[in-house]
Amino acid sequence: MKKINYLIITLLSVTVYSQVGINTSNPQTVFHIDGKKDNHPTNIPSTTEEKNDVVVTENGYVGIGIISPSQNLDVNGNVRFRTVPESNSVVTTDKIMVLQEDGTAKKVDVKSLQPAEKFALDDIYSVTATSPVLRNIEGTWTTEQKINNIDIGMSQLIVIPPNTSTMIAVNYSVPLGMDGNSQCANNVLNYYGIRFLKNGVERPAGSRKFSFPNLSTSAQVSTVTASYTEQIVNNSTNSLNITYSLNGYLEFKSGTITSSPCTVKYNMASASGENYNWGKSNMSVQTFKKPL
Repeated sequence: MKKINYLIITLLSVTVYSQVGINTSNPQTVFHIDGKKDNHPTNIPSTTEEKNDVVVTENGYVGIGIISPSQNLDVNGNVRFRTVPESNSVVTTDKIMVLQEDGTAKKVDVKSLQPAEKFALDDIYSVTATSPVLRNIEGTWTTEQKINNIDIGMSQLIVIPPNTSTMIAVNYSVPLGMDGNSQCANNVLNYYGIRFLKNGVERPAGSRKFSFPNLSTSAQVSTVTASYTEQIVNNSTNSLNITYSLNGYLEFKSGTITSSPCTVKYNMASASGENYNWGKSNMSVQTFKKPL
């Protein structure tokens, strides 16, 4: 009976203190798998041989493709993650993983990717006119009488992300001129231009008007261009929608236009063709954000 007990204790001792090898008779760590069974029976595996090995060391380090891991998980090769949960948003408290020069990983705040107090491009919006817009100005007008709400179909919705400060840069270009009878408005039409609106309210900094070339006998075509910038702080947890739009603007002197019709045209010369002389109306909006 004593002999049997002694044998059991001896076997347990061997099990506790021995190294386990799978597909290898020469394990280098506590647990060593040789995937391809290509390790040398007595020598330390070469760098080529260890590429298909998996080991666990006495301090709990796991090595894949390397038999001497220096971290909790040491991988000599590429890794792949499957079925990672997806999200369509990033918050300033999120962390990202980056690899240092020696290949070890560290986590940093996602906001560290953007220098403090610097705006980063968030989005670019653009709208281009698809057809000309005509306005007949035949009739009698008084001094400084205006038409300032001509819908030329140029409108753009933008989204301000939550918890951000956003710098907005708007640029637009709108061709306009007389259609057909180019002299019918002479001495009555005083100014023409564009009103710039934010959520239906004019922002004068983005509006432009120009003197109508009354003495010209040419086609009287001009292009109105302007830039507009503003900074918007959205300290809520919801996105903020803003609509920028352009309206045609006409201002008159006292007088009567008798030609029928006497037409001002916006956006382009024709809905078809290249419109090389006029071009086409375009408005672009760039948004740059930084976290609050």
